[in-house]
Amino acid sequence: KNVVPIWGGVDISVFNPDVPLGNFITKKEGEIIIGYTGNARVWQGLPFLLESFLELKKKYPEFKLVLLCSEKNKVETEGITYIDQVSHDKVSSFSAGCDILVIPRMCNEVNRISFPSKMIEYMAMGKAVVVSATSDAHKVITNGKDGLVFEPGDKSAFIEALVSLRDPILRGMLGQEAWNTVKNHYTWKHQADLFVKSFKSFFN
Repeated sequence: KNVVPIWGGVDISVFNPDVPLGNFITKKEGEIIIGYTGNARVWQGLPFLLESFLELKKKYPEFKLVLLCSEKNKVETEGITYIDQVSHDKVSSFSAGCDILVIPRMCNEVNRISFPSKMIEYMAMGKAVVVSATSDAHKVITNGKDGLVFEPGDKSAFIEALVSLRDPILRGMLGQEAWNTVKNHYTWKHQADLFVKSFKSFFN
C-alpha cells in the first residue's frame, strides 16, 4: 500500500509523430516495416521476435523487420535488416520510418520488474505498438485502443497481432491514440508532477 509505481516518460520535443524520416530504412511500395530499437540482451526477446517474423514472412512477404540494436549474432536472411546503434537523439528518426514498433519481451524475473522505457517513446511516435504483457506494459497500453498486447511467448498471438496490422486504417487509429495517451499522461513533466504529488501524499 505504500508503493506508488510511476512509469517512464518521454521528451515529446524529441519523440513525436512529426519527426522527419531518417535515412535508415529503404521502404519499397507495399512493404510493412516492423521496427525494434534497443539492446540485444537475452531478456529482450530477440530470438522470439526473429522466430516469429520468419514464420510470419512465409505467408505475408510484404513484412520487413528492421532492428536498431547491438546484436552481434545476426540472422542473415531476406527481409531482416540490422542497423548499428546510434545516438539517442537519432532513434526517433529511425522509428519514424517504421509502420509497427514491437517489444517482444519474455516472461522472466528481469521483465517482471523492469519497465520497457522505449515503449513510451514508441507510442509518442504515433505508431502502432505491439507489446508483450510484461512488467506493467499492459497497464499503460489499453489493448485494441492505443496498442496491441499479447501474452509473453505466445507466438501465435504475436503473429496474429502483426497480421491484423496489415490494415493501414487500424495502424493509423492505434498510432493516433498512442500519441494522445502519451501527450496527456506520459510526458516527463507529467510524470515529475505525479512523483511530487505522490511523495507529498505520504505526509498528509
